Amino acid sequence: MKDKVNFKGHFKIQAIDKDNKVVDEWSDDNMIMEGARATMSEIFSNLNSNTFVNYLKIGSLGHVGDNIILPKDANNGFVKERDRMFSEFETVSDGYTVQTLRLNDIVKYTGNDNYYRYIGSETTQYQITNEAVFDDTAWVLHSEEVPYVYQLNFDIPGTNVSAEGDNATINEEIDSFGNTFVSSGSEVKVAQSGSTVTFTFDIATSAGNEQQNGLTSIFTEASLWANDRIFAMKTFKAKVKDSTVLLRIVWSITF
Repeated sequence: MKDKVNFKGHFKIQAIDKDNKVVDEWSDDNMIMEGARATMSEIFSNLNSNTFVNYLKIGSLGHVGDNIILPKDANNGFVKERDRMFSEFETVSDGYTVQTLRLNDIVKYTGNDNYYRYIGSETTQYQITNEAVFDDTAWVLHSEEVPYVYQLNFDIPGTNVSAEGDNATINEEIDSFGNTFVSSGSEVKVAQSGSTVTFTFDIATSAGNEQQNGLTSIFTEASLWANDRIFAMKTFKAKVKDSTVLLRIVWSITF
């Protein structure tokens, strides 16, 4: 007899207007990332008492090309081995070594301050040079909007997390442009029932709107993190965020 236990999860994102009406919704199963294995090992062993899910990130490059309603899939590099979202990038200089590169990863090259998207095969210990970024079999100039990420950091309740849910403490709301959103009104609720934990994130109307001219953002990917290790990720049909829209993400993980 061979037992097999799989993680699974479900992701839902809603755009909610000022009258508290859901004007757009998208939902699907999520991907549990390879890094979740190490996270759960640390939690079960209790050797690292600081390991727990404590970040949400949403980003702007989870879609294919210019089609913001077509989410990236395995053919576009969305695989469980990813260690970052498509919108996250490394700033690299001549001679810099990138530890791991996967399809559609982004780097910002300080030699000319341009963004480049990797189109080669997965590789490790890749050395960035001026010649490398101009190799059009491996890199293409990323000419779309600057990659944009909004991040919400939180602490889950230490006790009394119930089926009804308890509010987490929000420590910081920041984005990749360096903006902070102090007392925006965003909320995080955590609920546990049976073998399922559900996170409900309300991203306030005033938060995360900075991507395009400081007024509007278009999000197409999201991820859950345990400290600096990605736990789960989802690409999705675009959700437009501005000062009239609250984004609600309901993310359930079942063990």
